[in-house]
Amino acid sequence: MGSTFGNINILKLDNENFLETVERAIMETMEKKGYVKVKDQTIAETTISIMNRKESKWITIYGDEFDDEYPKQLLKYAKAMSNKIKSYLLVCNSYDSDYVLLNLLHKDKKINDMVVIGHMPSEVMMKPVLPHNAEQWKPLAEVLKTGDKLENILENNYELPEDILPPLGDEIQARSEDLNARYDDFEPESTHNIYFSSNSDLEEDKPFIREGKPEIRSHYGTFDPMFMDESYFHEYQNYGGMSKGVGVYIFGPFVKDEEVTFDPIELYCFDYKHKKDEQKIVFQTISKKMQFNDGRWAYEALFPDFEIPEGINENSKKQHGKKIWEADQLRRFGLQFTPHGNKKYELDIEFVVLPLVDYSNQVYFRCWINKKTKKEYVDDWNKRVKKFQENNDSSDPTGIILSQMRYNNYLDEKLYLYDEK
Repeated sequence: MGSTFGNINILKLDNENFLETVERAIMETMEKKGYVKVKDQTIAETTISIMNRKESKWITIYGDEFDDEYPKQLLKYAKAMSNKIKSYLLVCNSYDSDYVLLNLLHKDKKINDMVVIGHMPSEVMMKPVLPHNAEQWKPLAEVLKTGDKLENILENNYELPEDILPPLGDEIQARSEDLNARYDDFEPESTHNIYFSSNSDLEEDKPFIREGKPEIRSHYGTFDPMFMDESYFHEYQNYGGMSKGVGVYIFGPFVKDEEVTFDPIELYCFDYKHKKDEQKIVFQTISKKMQFNDGRWAYEALFPDFEIPEGINENSKKQHGKKIWEADQLRRFGLQFTPHGNKKYELDIEFVVLPLVDYSNQVYFRCWINKKTKKEYVDDWNKRVKKFQENNDSSDPTGIILSQMRYNNYLDEKLYLYDEK
């Protein structure tokens, strides 16, 4: 995975109030976009960070919406701010090290020129990127007294696109570490954060949903067989309102005679209210055996006090950017269990998770859910295992890297897995 970053750099002016000018420009720009400043980070929807190092001639601004794959959002912010700041702005953007985009702006001098190092697909900008205009960079070179060195740096060839940043940083008297800075890279002692939240009361504009029925969907899990004595997890995301209470049902031919049993079943979540990505196991319960009217047996585990987090509003215009993505991730919750017993049932474990307020919202899963039969699943699994062994490949596309011994054991036990009804 390559480097992905996006930031706006502003050349400092010899003005005692320049930092205040920058902050005011940020506030006005955000207000036009429908945001208001808030003091409490826990209720903020987005953050703008200002890095002001004494050893740099530039102030670096990062917004948690700036790390998107496409730089259009970043460039819109920069252009709006250039209308309010009488200085040079330099936009730095990269996605997965495919390219580095440098956009120099100065409204009063009518400067707006873009340099792209590497390959940037046309769909990134939704329009062709023209060759850069060297004349547009000369005023900055004169201010910084770089002579022809700046243009030479822009015209050089580089093995990796981001290799331009160290010489560029040295020449324009900015730290190269700041030019490729992400939100997480900013040092607290040099950074001032401004928090914003939407000033709209319209439900469709809010990034998260609190009212109404929950809408649980599968978020992440592994398609590996559910091996006995090994922990298994599956995660869920809510796209509806908040609610309390979750039910877990584990089905299979092993339930009636308890040929497979489970440790206390766990639900976990994250402390999204305080923005902590720390897994919290908030509930454990022993499942009980029950039989449905259609004759099927299942283990039932009820969590009546488990709070389903607020849901993601897919219709919200605020659902973009790095910080929102992180906020979405903090609102997921998960199920974890460990089976014990007869190995022949490793493909027979099926489970359903549902909110207790709406039994129709059932999220079903089994490891071979994307195959028509267990035999098809096993054949596909074994082909991949053999390919890994032949290529001495340690990667595992199923999501969990299993030990070589476990693979061999699994191949030796195919007769169990082919045992279909």
